[in-house]
Amino acid sequence: MACIALGVLCAFILYRRDSRLTEVASWLKGLLAFLRALVVTLIAMLLLGPLLSSLDSRVEKPVVIVAQDNSNSLLLNKDSVFYKGQYLSDLSKLMEDIGENYEVESYIFDKEVTNGNQVDFSGKQTNMSSMLESIYDRNSNRNLGALILATDGVYNIGANPNYVAQKLQAPIFTVAMGDTTVKQDLILENVAHNRLAYLGNDFPLEVLMRADRFKGQQTLLKVTHNGETLFSRTVDIDKDGFLKSTPIQLNAKEVGRQRYDISLSPLAGELSTSNNYRSIYIDVIDSRQKILILARAPHPDIAAIRKAVESNQNYEAEVHMASRFVGDLSEYDLVILHHLPSGGSKVTKVLSEADRLSKPILYFAGLKTDYGVFNGLNSGASVSVKQGNNTTDASPGYNKSFSLFTVDDEVVNLLSKLPPLTTAFGEFSSSNSAETLFNQRIGTVDTEQPLILFNDLNGRKSGVICGEGIWRWRLIDHLENGNHEVFNGLIGKMVQYLATKEDKRLFRVYAKDRYNEDQNILIEAEFYNKSLELINEPEVSILIKNSEGAEFPFTFSQAQNSYILDAGRLPVGDYTYVARTSLNGESFSASGEFVVTALLMEAINTTADHQLLYAMSQSTGGELVYPQELSKLAEMIKSKKEITPIMYSTKQLSELINMKWIFFLFLALLSIEWFVRKYNGAY
Repeated sequence: MACIALGVLCAFILYRRDSRLTEVASWLKGLLAFLRALVVTLIAMLLLGPLLSSLDSRVEKPVVIVAQDNSNSLLLNKDSVFYKGQYLSDLSKLMEDIGENYEVESYIFDKEVTNGNQVDFSGKQTNMSSMLESIYDRNSNRNLGALILATDGVYNIGANPNYVAQKLQAPIFTVAMGDTTVKQDLILENVAHNRLAYLGNDFPLEVLMRADRFKGQQTLLKVTHNGETLFSRTVDIDKDGFLKSTPIQLNAKEVGRQRYDISLSPLAGELSTSNNYRSIYIDVIDSRQKILILARAPHPDIAAIRKAVESNQNYEAEVHMASRFVGDLSEYDLVILHHLPSGGSKVTKVLSEADRLSKPILYFAGLKTDYGVFNGLNSGASVSVKQGNNTTDASPGYNKSFSLFTVDDEVVNLLSKLPPLTTAFGEFSSSNSAETLFNQRIGTVDTEQPLILFNDLNGRKSGVICGEGIWRWRLIDHLENGNHEVFNGLIGKMVQYLATKEDKRLFRVYAKDRYNEDQNILIEAEFYNKSLELINEPEVSILIKNSEGAEFPFTFSQAQNSYILDAGRLPVGDYTYVARTSLNGESFSASGEFVVTALLMEAINTTADHQLLYAMSQSTGGELVYPQELSKLAEMIKSKKEITPIMYSTKQLSELINMKWIFFLFLALLSIEWFVRKYNGAY
């Protein structure tokens, strides 16, 4: 009312005694007064900020998803021609029929899920649970009406799909493809093996074979390598559901990646013979890392260290008395010196040769060690021995700031129970380049003097154990734990740190040893300048060759400070590669090899699991149909009353002052009033 009163007041003041409008007709004068009152009233009301409420409604159709299994197991049955022809045509027609009333989306799945309906039944693995998870994630906030799942129910990776199906909260209509009949088939189901073997050593295989409906027949299990038969055995199939595991021992005779072919001779009437064969690859290493233990004299520490080193199959240890050693130091990866150097031991030549070759050394500095010579070896430790033959018992105190390798909790927990080492009576100190693993604890007093330390000086590693009697640690470990694993693990980490060679290559290429045939070949590369900074300015090329000599050239893409290559998928086989680049006229190259292995998962189990599909449909309120009954699905979905469109309404509030048409309305009214007044001689 206040706004109206204000408008009337303004019009009254303006038009009540305006002498310039005396000759204007009263009705026109009244109209002008009304326009002025109306505009002022509306402006006053707008200044109060009135809101306009509006209701926006939209209708969302139910979403019906069609998920088609694209794995090649669907073609391993008598209906394969039907699936590749008539079935796909019927599926397309079904989606057209459903599309009249619903929003239809189609997916195909095997190991992964992709949009579309380009079905070629080429998938090598089937992951149904991943597909259902993907559909759930993509449609969690949508009106999901139903899922049509067309598959044989066979999955070979992922979890049981029935557990995931409940999350969708929508009926699942399953199309039961495939054949539930147990077919005549002979299957090489699995070959268990190690990926690593040592030259000259035997290594085991475990071959698992299965035969369905071949009772009373025989097959020949054979293992070949480069065309040579290494193992053969006739297997008698004594029942219809036959399952047998056969252990095999082979000898590694050649260095490098070796391929071994395992086969079962085909039987008449087999569904498929592609699952009778399998190839495995084993890397045969020339030798273990060799550890040389040189001793001044026999000592129980030596036996304890040797047993700890050899508990790891990657190492082999040789023990020699220093006075009689005449071997080639270049053959060894680590040298362990026990009570050396010492007076009367001819170890000077070994020390100078180790220095020339930059061989890492682990010193056992004991009571017979010549510390005058030892202190000049840049081991990271120095010892100032006091006069006399006195000794000190030093227990290990863990240095928590040690960072060269991790120390297991079992080692730390055992420290308080370990007997002390016997050390020379004197002052022990460490260099700035060294890190101490254990400090000396004398009685109950923790000192800063090192007991076990490691040093890295100009790229050459060394370690020092400042005492003797470590063999007692091995006995205590067995007494406390019933084995020597904690002691072996501690010594093993020391040896691993010292014996591991630092990679000083400026150009490095990283590829996996093995890729599955359904995986893209991803290879990474790194290039360092002379300051060991990562750069990626130079172009990097790579040439990949298969065993038949076919070449596949590629160029790496730059990725931040490194390089990456996606070579796509390559056929099954053995491959070698050479990558090249150059900088400032200097060329760099790196080479390697990898294999692409065949995936036979889909051929191992070809018996459809319709029970799983029936359970999924029943638990979600859907139904099961067979491929020849696809046309029924449209009516089944329509009959589900809960599959209905959803109307969404949105209420919106907006300020009237923000509406542009109101401005133009005011402008028009004021313009009319001004024109009429001006025309009649007023202002």
